[in-house]
Amino acid sequence: AVVQSLVTSIPLAIADFYSLYACIFLTTGLVERILGIATTQIENRTAFFMALVILPIAHLAGLYPGLGLGSIVEFRQLARALFASSVVYAGIGWFCFPGSWLFYTLSAAAVFAMALPMTMTVRFAVQHIFKYLPFWGAPTLIVAEPQRALQLYRRLAARKEQGFRPVGVLLHAEQYWEGSEFLQR
Repeated sequence: AVVQSLVTSIPLAIADFYSLYACIFLTTGLVERILGIATTQIENRTAFFMALVILPIAHLAGLYPGLGLGSIVEFRQLARALFASSVVYAGIGWFCFPGSWLFYTLSAAAVFAMALPMTMTVRFAVQHIFKYLPFWGAPTLIVAEPQRALQLYRRLAARKEQGFRPVGVLLHAEQYWEGSEFLQR
């Protein structure tokens, strides 16, 4: 289960990282030009480090491996993770360069505004590309009555990007758990 979780999480984490990295690098350069200042504080190393911040925050938000997340829940959790990452970015900038607080405030706002649609789009693309690969998603066994099991199997098979890969259906649970605590509940 851990290996399967990692296999499903790694492509999403890489997509989130590179999306945020590109947004930090592009928006800070844009804010430098708009404000007419040449801070040269944002380099590849700085953007790389700041983009790494999203990984633990997104993990805590439940975006990795992100199994079964609907698009609305995924968008909301991603927005929260990106907002928290932007706040961390601005906070570190304020702390390290107190004289450039306006630059870091505007940069953080611009990073959030650009990263939310970009990261969501990249995640969507990754999910739809990887859903065709046999290792994507968690193998799922469906336990239900025949009619409900068929509906659920078809629904999961049609939405593989959500991370569930139906591998079978167990129809008559009573045969397998007869007399157990499972049936008494």
